[in-house]
Amino acid sequence: PLHNEERYDPYYWIAKSYLAEGNIDLALQYYATSAYYDVLSCFTASRSLVQTARLLLQKNDIDHAYNYITHAYEGASQIDARTSLEEVAQFMPDITEAYESLEKRRYAQLFTVLMLTSLLLVFTIVVLAFTRRIHNRLTKANRHINDINSSLQEGVVKLKEANDIKESYLGRYLSM
Repeated sequence: PLHNEERYDPYYWIAKSYLAEGNIDLALQYYATSAYYDVLSCFTASRSLVQTARLLLQKNDIDHAYNYITHAYEGASQIDARTSLEEVAQFMPDITEAYESLEKRRYAQLFTVLMLTSLLLVFTIVVLAFTRRIHNRLTKANRHINDINSSLQEGVVKLKEANDIKESYLGRYLSM
């Protein structure tokens, strides 16, 4: 099987020249385009995939670098292309290590978020229990105040009756 360097692929050669000039952004763009066309044309021993993965790792885009190198490895494995497998094998441990490190950081972040969420949930439950307890106390106090208020109203009614009786006796006394 032919490699990119052994066949005519203008995007690969343009990318290679931009990389030689030190223009990594344009080199990455053309390597990615070359890799895209290699994948579309079922050209599985694509060095463009490996080069794109390398540049993506340099730019700290680990997820995409991992996807590119994995695809390059699968393609090279399918046709047993030794040179491609050697090139992938030289570079794959770096990307795999970076990807595993990224996954560990993501797991740690997820674990932290989960712990914070759990703590907030516990805090919310405690606050709700405390609020319910206060609500029950206030309800009990409100009932007690209502009972006292009813007793006071009964006392007012009795005082009015006593006052009416007193006024009637006082009126009779004055009339006599």
